[in-house]
Amino acid sequence: MKLIYIIGLEHSGTTLTDHLLSQHPGVMGLGEVAEFFDAAHMKEYERKWGTYADAKLCSCGSSWEQCDFWSKSVDLCGDRNPRTIGEKYITFCDRIRRDYGDEITIVDSSKRLDHLQFIGSNLSQLKLNASDISVVFCCKDVRSFAASICAKTRASGFVSTLRTFNWWLGFNRKVYQYLETSGVRYTLSLYENMCRSPEAQIRRMIETAGLSSESVAGADLKHTRSHIALGNKNFTMRNRERIAYDGRWFTNDTINAAYMLHVRVRAFNRRLYQIADAGQK
Repeated sequence: MKLIYIIGLEHSGTTLTDHLLSQHPGVMGLGEVAEFFDAAHMKEYERKWGTYADAKLCSCGSSWEQCDFWSKSVDLCGDRNPRTIGEKYITFCDRIRRDYGDEITIVDSSKRLDHLQFIGSNLSQLKLNASDISVVFCCKDVRSFAASICAKTRASGFVSTLRTFNWWLGFNRKVYQYLETSGVRYTLSLYENMCRSPEAQIRRMIETAGLSSESVAGADLKHTRSHIALGNKNFTMRNRERIAYDGRWFTNDTINAAYMLHVRVRAFNRRLYQIADAGQK
């Protein structure tokens, strides 16, 4: 079994990437697995989204209870099982091998660094080799990210923008440092590049995972081999054709002024573009 792990902040294209990777006949996207196993997260999820009709639907269109994939592991959900996320993940991987064999490649878009570190530290228990794992590091231009978060939280002031910048910088720099020092194979995927050339980006990720990219064609969000239980609903159930760059920051004076003043954010944002454009990872 191979594992493609997607890490990144919200609104950075993680669920979109999960869907697109699942175009490959040997790849199956599973969404935010660690969050599905997390009792605290599922309690908050139920409070926030429990009344929505598609709250407990898999991206295949079936409920979690009836889904061909998740019905076999719904007992591991955080609101039903008190075991740790790590213990559940070990059981989960064993079940996937039992049901799908060793040739399957799964995509876990849990996005969490602590979960990726757990995987890296427990390879033997997960019956994985280091060569079986590749990571997709999803990032969004900090200005576009700030525009998305401001729209979501309705907090558009200068101080709120700086806080969002610092959140983006702290998380992404920590992930980058881990990936550079851990030796794991990874692809840096900028959302801007994904919008511009999704097929080329997905091919790079598939090849980094050690798979043939010959069967990847276009950016088909409607027909993918995904069973995403948790993820951005815009890319699971509601609007699968949406791959669009968010240019709201172009005319946002607050975001642009904060960007010019925040030297460290500006430098790291440029560094990510340089790495992605050079195709170093």
